[in-house]
Amino acid sequence: MPHPRIPIVLMILVLIFCALPTAAQTPKPKPKPPPRPAETVKKEPQGHLLIFTTAALAVSVDGEEVGSLPENGTQKISVTVGQHLVLAKDAAGDVVWRQVVEAKAGEQVVVNIEVDLTPPSRMKDNKDGTATDNHGNDVDYSG
Repeated sequence: MPHPRIPIVLMILVLIFCALPTAAQTPKPKPKPPPRPAETVKKEPQGHLLIFTTAALAVSVDGEEVGSLPENGTQKISVTVGQHLVLAKDAAGDVVWRQVVEAKAGEQVVVNIEVDLTPPSRMKDNKDGTATDNHGNDVDYSG
């Protein structure tokens, strides 16, 4: 008479052997690809303009307003490398100063805006038909 445990052991062995090929055929999950490095934004080389004004002026660079600077005011801005048009306007909006400046990579350019906005005083009449302006220059207005 066979041992009562032999059929149970045989059934367990059969189940193990049947499960082994199934486990071997189970596809392994594919490894995840490594994460992509973050896209780097290519930055253009930068230069700097240090703007100084002797009078209260509205300053713009390449048509974009930098700001209103007070008398003897300074402001530093970053710009792309190359030529830039700097304009200064008085309180009435009239352009009183303009200049093209060259910005180089990693360098600073001083933009010195010297303007005299004091209104001319009345001309002083001289006896010879000329006049003297507020800067002491003779002006001939006899025509």
